[in-house]
Amino acid sequence: MTEWSEAEREELLTGLEADGNLFPGFELNRENGKLILLGRGGFSAVYEMRGAAPDAGRTYALKVIGMERHTVSEERFRETCRLQRKLSEQSPYIMRLLDTKELPYEDGLFLQLILMERLEHILRKDKFRNVALLREDLKEESGVLQFALQIGQAIRTAHENQVLHRDIKLENIFWNAEDHVYQLGDFGIARFVENGQAETVVYTDGYGAPEIERRLVDSYSAAADIYSFGITLYLLLNGLKFPASDRYRANPAQYDPEFAFPAPEKASPQMAGIIRKMCSFYPEDRYRSMGEVLAELRRLAEEGKHTEQIVPDTETEDKVTVTYRERTLYDRAVRAAGGRMERLRRERARARLYRWMEAENTMLFALLFLLLLYGLQKDTGFVADWRFWSFPVVVLIEAVLLKIKDFHVVFGVAALMTGVYSMMTTGITVIHIALLMGLLSGIPAIAAAGAIAAIGWIFLRLAGGIPLMDLLTKDWLLWIYPAIFLSRMHAWAWTWLVLERGENIDHIGWRGNVWEGVYYLLPFVSVAAGVVLWGMQKAGVLAVPEVISRLHPILSGVALFVVQVIEGLRDQDVPLDAGRD
Repeated sequence: MTEWSEAEREELLTGLEADGNLFPGFELNRENGKLILLGRGGFSAVYEMRGAAPDAGRTYALKVIGMERHTVSEERFRETCRLQRKLSEQSPYIMRLLDTKELPYEDGLFLQLILMERLEHILRKDKFRNVALLREDLKEESGVLQFALQIGQAIRTAHENQVLHRDIKLENIFWNAEDHVYQLGDFGIARFVENGQAETVVYTDGYGAPEIERRLVDSYSAAADIYSFGITLYLLLNGLKFPASDRYRANPAQYDPEFAFPAPEKASPQMAGIIRKMCSFYPEDRYRSMGEVLAELRRLAEEGKHTEQIVPDTETEDKVTVTYRERTLYDRAVRAAGGRMERLRRERARARLYRWMEAENTMLFALLFLLLLYGLQKDTGFVADWRFWSFPVVVLIEAVLLKIKDFHVVFGVAALMTGVYSMMTTGITVIHIALLMGLLSGIPAIAAAGAIAAIGWIFLRLAGGIPLMDLLTKDWLLWIYPAIFLSRMHAWAWTWLVLERGENIDHIGWRGNVWEGVYYLLPFVSVAAGVVLWGMQKAGVLAVPEVISRLHPILSGVALFVVQVIEGLRDQDVPLDAGRD
């Protein structure tokens, strides 16, 4: 069963209750004989429960996950529930969970149940995406300010416990009518982050920070939650309309680096300034912590500025500085605009430099690849076989797709299968290994270089070779090329991670750490392998293949070690800030 009718849902829950499989001391609440459905999400439904005597007057909520045969992992379910329970003990502004239960059911069904406080939604949304605020106090800035101070403290508590909520939005914030406070709920995708950084891409369109939505970095921090909270406040003060939109639906322009974030319709200049900073495109331009956000909000509350409501004036609405009459705010806006222009100028200059460096390195890698392939691969019997030359062609296409970031994953799998087929039909060659290196690197310049070199090798061999290439690939010279190639590849991998992938130079992700470790181990591995092979050959145990003999693993390892030492001495003379710039 994939679709459940409401009657079937009620029958299931009623049966569980009758068998004593729900929570002791609580029972499902009914109206006119039917269960009271409080709401339904994509993979869950929430029903009203009531406490048994002596607590019969209070109502609670039962969240049921799994009726659509979609559950989170048991470990993830327990972890997120544990996090929310722990945080709710520290903050009155976080929804409390009373109990949880995991319940295997018949026919492979697995239910996850959460018993929690019965809170009121602050937003009503129908199936046509029409929305309306259910709290009148949230239609004025004074009420929004109190809301912001309460939910802001909830978020700060999470961040102080190294927890990122990752789904802050109006749908996940509730009104506690008994305690008269707003509470943050639904920690279903919250994550404990020991180093303050998360990597999984999860967000709600419009609420998600640009660094997540645009995949600008491999990891993100609490600044992403600050952005989502800023958007939440923006919506409350802008008639539930997203920036540059006329409805409760995000406009892609919101995620443009050059987008000028407009002031909310009902926000005072001071409140608008706070929200704009929270929603800055770049994380470093936002507040550094929720503590800073709360300090600004409290200062605004103490000044009493929150009582000023800005009413649009149709006669002067074309004057963009109408909400920035105070000189200090005007100066701040000018400085911010100047900073954006300077950052834009730097980004364009960096993009031009990166394109030039990428082209230069692609040609250098292709030349080094070609020299190695020409010197190592002497057999040419398969050069005209389409099953052989189809592989470099598809790798070249994959390099282009990697560069434009479109369809490269699917085509990459196809390219890998083409390579496997080529090796099975024509035999494994040095060409195949070089192409696989480029393909698996995931770096466009290296993948393209391998393909260009392989195609160049094909044409040179079909032409019968040229004397200059024969001279450059003599045995006494060939072993130097791997050291040069690996050194340049190491430098380019760092450049690619920082400029193309947006990594922080002080916090390179797993890809950079793996490559760094492998690179500095290679000289020792190469020398050790060369010594072992030489000893085995001398003992008559193994005949070393000609390809390996021509590469001279011992000499190649020593050459790479010398290059690494030279790199280290050179880097000591370069200031750290110069590397960042």
